[in-house]
Amino acid sequence: MSPAITRKPVSADDAYNRAAARCATAEYCQADWRRKLGTMGLGRDATERVIGRLVDEGFIDDARYARAYVHDKAAYDRWGPLKIRQGLMAKGVAAAIADEALAAADTAQWRDNLLALLRQKARTVTAADGYGRRQKLVRFAAGRGYEAEAIFRLLDELSDEFPEEEAT
Repeated sequence: MSPAITRKPVSADDAYNRAAARCATAEYCQADWRRKLGTMGLGRDATERVIGRLVDEGFIDDARYARAYVHDKAAYDRWGPLKIRQGLMAKGVAAAIADEALAAADTAQWRDNLLALLRQKARTVTAADGYGRRQKLVRFAAGRGYEAEAIFRLLDELSDEFPEEEAT
């Protein structure tokens, strides 16, 4: 068992400089930096001062972070709005900010993403009948964060693409 690594606490100025340098290259939310600054050994008051300064100087903006998170998760991971909202909540982003970022997202992209996911998954799903196949597709899409109404609507539109499967 290796000994625990103890870090020498950093000063608030050093922590600010490190955080500003990192924030200049990527988006971070306030909760990310609260956690990171805590591991650097900063106290609660110093952490809040550093975060306040980062926010005041535009290095951290939760709304900008939420917009980037929504874009990236939708475009690259093809997550649905429910899963993205849950991810933002887990990151400590306020619900109002998350809802605003999701409302600004391209709704056509949600449909296109869901369509691509369903078509891709349908090629690999095996079931004894069409009902079982449909249920597997519904569970898959729901796990990716899409609303049930959107899933069922799209599956109804695509019913001719997903023929009934015979028992194997």
